[in-house]
Amino acid sequence: MKKRRKGKVRWLSVLLTGCLLLSIIPATAFAAEDTAPVKSENSAGEEIQMPEQQNATEDTSNSVIENTSEDANTENKDEQIDKSNEKSSAEVATLALEQPKPDYLPQGVTYFSDGYKHAYHTRVDVTANVSVKDSTGTVVETTQVSKSSGEFNFITEGFPSAEVLQTAVENLQTEIETPYKARGTVTSENESAGPIIDHFESASLYTFTPTSGNPVDFSSDLEAAKQYFNEHPDATGTFTVIRDVHEYQIYNYTYDLIVQEPDAVDEAITMVDIGNIWKNLDASQPIAFTAEVNPNSECANQMTLTDEFWMQWTIDGPIIAKSNPKKPVAGAIYRYGVKLTAKDGYYFHDGFKGSGVGCTVICDGSTITAFSGTLSDDRKQLILWFNDIKVTATDESSQNSIGDVDIEGVTFNYEPGDVPKATAYKCDPWDEQYDIEYEYWEEMETNVNGESIPVKYWYSDESKNNALAQDKKITTFEDGKTYMYSLYNKLYMSF
Repeated sequence: MKKRRKGKVRWLSVLLTGCLLLSIIPATAFAAEDTAPVKSENSAGEEIQMPEQQNATEDTSNSVIENTSEDANTENKDEQIDKSNEKSSAEVATLALEQPKPDYLPQGVTYFSDGYKHAYHTRVDVTANVSVKDSTGTVVETTQVSKSSGEFNFITEGFPSAEVLQTAVENLQTEIETPYKARGTVTSENESAGPIIDHFESASLYTFTPTSGNPVDFSSDLEAAKQYFNEHPDATGTFTVIRDVHEYQIYNYTYDLIVQEPDAVDEAITMVDIGNIWKNLDASQPIAFTAEVNPNSECANQMTLTDEFWMQWTIDGPIIAKSNPKKPVAGAIYRYGVKLTAKDGYYFHDGFKGSGVGCTVICDGSTITAFSGTLSDDRKQLILWFNDIKVTATDESSQNSIGDVDIEGVTFNYEPGDVPKATAYKCDPWDEQYDIEYEYWEEMETNVNGESIPVKYWYSDESKNNALAQDKKITTFEDGKTYMYSLYNKLYMSF
């Protein structure tokens, strides 16, 4: 607002000059209106006074004639009288405000019409055409808001100054814009302003100023004035009539208010919840990577697991990653690490960098405290190393390794309305080295980024199923929905 103040005041000043010129027109009209009735009302008085006025004119003309005779030759006296009458008319024009007095005034009272006085009553109205834009610049809301200063509260003898109007406009703009400033940055454009005449009010004010004594104010009550002079026939002095004009106008200010909402603020991630880590490091085959973000936690909506690592427990030891799987070294100790990427609208809290202050890391259902973290500069990628997850790769571990797992009996031929059920069983030579811990189904949907994500779940493990929110449970299969089946196996091994 301060930036456009000088320009607006200058603009208002130019506008006010035009308004002052316009205001003269109605005032003149009132003066003309006032003159005509007075002459009509006092026509009888004019006739009575004509002889006296003629005598006065003749007296004046005689003196003028004498001066004219000295300066130039004239043909006859009649011509001199005519010319002197023209000059006496100019003198009478200087006394144009003095009118023939009405017959209700005593002989000793002079009648005088002293023009008019003008008062301005101004109301300020401000109207904003509001457009709210989101972070992309798209208009998401339009409305019109108006505020008013009240019932013609600015009363001045002259047109209100630019400073007065400016202050009133700014106060009303503040009322309009304050609620929108909480939503973003506000700017204005396409400003337009100007006065609108609402109506006029006028009255004649009567005052008698006696030759001696205090003036008598009759306000606009002419009958009271007549009664006074009826009771004071010997009064002497001047009876003055003033036309009191009141102009009511609206100063109308309109503009476009643009509200620019800020970019969406990313939310900090303070918890990581992962599980299902493959810990059977067999030197005879590349490491399997099976970890996932817990689909039942809030983390599933905040991040994706983009890579896993096993790093040999030596200074700057070699790393085997999911992105480049290799066989571990038999007898070497490895510690586990994971790389996570924050989804749109999220970033990882600084507390993940080493200390873990204000952050929580859960792995396979247990809270982990011994970890170290590395954050990217934009805090969108986090690498966590778990000091407590250490595994020694087995030497010639084929006797303890599991080959191709054969799971049979899974039910896939469901119809809409069917309830999920666990029917899988092991059918391979390694059935004593592992167990089917649970089966689970996920209802999948495609999000705005084109990714297929789970939105509902069913577990054959009742403890996991009961932990789900009611709106996250799959109770029956529905027509037209997409489902994904998974199986969780648990190894019988010790470290």
